[in-house]
Amino acid sequence: MFEWLKKHKVKIICALFVIVFMTAIFFLTGNSSGNGGENGSLETATSGDAEYEYASDINADTEYVFYASEEETEQDIPKDNDIKTDIQPVTESEVQSESNVTTQEIKSETTQESTQSNSDNNTEVPADTSYENTEEKSEKHTCTISISCATILNNKDKLDPAKEGLVPSNGVILSSREVTFEEGETVYDVLERVCMENGIHMEQSGGYVEGINNIYEFDCGELSGWIYSVNGWFPNYGSNSYTLKDNDVINWVYTCDLGYDVGGGN
Repeated sequence: MFEWLKKHKVKIICALFVIVFMTAIFFLTGNSSGNGGENGSLETATSGDAEYEYASDINADTEYVFYASEEETEQDIPKDNDIKTDIQPVTESEVQSESNVTTQEIKSETTQESTQSNSDNNTEVPADTSYENTEEKSEKHTCTISISCATILNNKDKLDPAKEGLVPSNGVILSSREVTFEEGETVYDVLERVCMENGIHMEQSGGYVEGINNIYEFDCGELSGWIYSVNGWFPNYGSNSYTLKDNDVINWVYTCDLGYDVGGGN
């Protein structure tokens, strides 16, 4: 027994200390509650100019609840007259003034834009000389052209019967007329344009004219076909290779004898 007590003396001492401490707390708490009465009491405490009331409950640890007195409450609550605010009422005149300023700014911006636009419109635009230069480069020239198949009238025995209705009574398909051409154009260029403008059929191959007004080579004999002359001369090369000059005279004629019957035999 003694050895057990000696072995556990530290634990025993701690337990006794806890018991003594709890007992002391119990007696102290009971005395404090007894002083308050059965239902507790309401006491008044004064701190400076303000008075506070507090209550204690004997069934629990002492709690203090403070209530501000009526006098202090009234002093702490600000009255309506004492409330100040930085928000100032906006008067109708101020609204109208601000509206006028905005309107003036808008008018000013509109005026500036209008002035700028008028200034842009009044800006002098340099004369466009490209058109004049083009006119100079594409200066018009004139020449005279005609188309005839009158030689067929003297060789009807050789004419394909299916083509008799295509030969005019006087042999003139296009009477002599003056036309314009541009620098660098050829005899063929003028023929193609004139036939298109007057609704005359024309067919070619590689610049060689095979038929005009549906009258083709060999339609009036083995030596027949279309040839051209410029100023009375019959070139021995294609019409798409002959570059025209101003006032040239072009004659397209149908030959039945390799050009000999129209003055162009070689």
